[in-house]
Amino acid sequence: MGEDKIKYMIGNIMTKHCLLCKTEKVCGEFLVCDSCKAKFDLSPDESDFIENFLQSSYTKVGSKERLIYMSSSTECVLGNCRRFLNNFILSVYNNSCDPLDILAIATTYARMYAAERPLAIKYWELFLESPTDLPPITNLFGAKLYLKWHLYSTFANIYESEYQFDKAIQMLKKCIEVDAGTNSSDYIRIGDVYVKIDTKAAEEYYLKTIENENVTEDVRNRCKAALADVREKIQRGYVYRPRKAKQ
Repeated sequence: MGEDKIKYMIGNIMTKHCLLCKTEKVCGEFLVCDSCKAKFDLSPDESDFIENFLQSSYTKVGSKERLIYMSSSTECVLGNCRRFLNNFILSVYNNSCDPLDILAIATTYARMYAAERPLAIKYWELFLESPTDLPPITNLFGAKLYLKWHLYSTFANIYESEYQFDKAIQMLKKCIEVDAGTNSSDYIRIGDVYVKIDTKAAEEYYLKTIENENVTEDVRNRCKAALADVREKIQRGYVYRPRKAKQ
């Protein structure tokens, strides 16, 4: 289907009503009504940017990649535009059953406030129930954000922040698999999580890793240094205490 025909469909079918609120009518090729834009205090330039971005998303990006493209692109914009686009993604696609849409929603929540982390986890675990291969991502920034290592690393951090340490370790082990054990930092991050669980468990983890013949010399040396630090913590009687949530 040609681009002109797609634009015709957008102008004459999809935009009878605002894509966001689905009640207000919009004119011409506009996709979002003025009322929805007003809620985010968009300036005229920001409003133009939003319309141009959405037009591009719906005319130049394939449907499979669309939400991945939109979600990753929010990292490149700031302020009101980012808030609007996050809201648009979560409002319009929140009930999608497509695995890639679910992944895009998960990563959108992941890049928002700490209060949204449980929702990021919810949608990430929904995605893991029926994972699918990502389509080729033409957006260079999006291609980086949706690398397997980056996804596992992101959600390892989120699980750790939510004190779900076992799941954080699972994600970091996935990072090691993706990098074929070449990134020593992944091993140290696992050790850091074990320290929060129990320093003795961290000591045992480092000893096993150091004795593992398959790890690189860099991994082994960094684990030896980390082991010395853990043993010093054990001598001090260190116990991890989570921060109190802000009221």
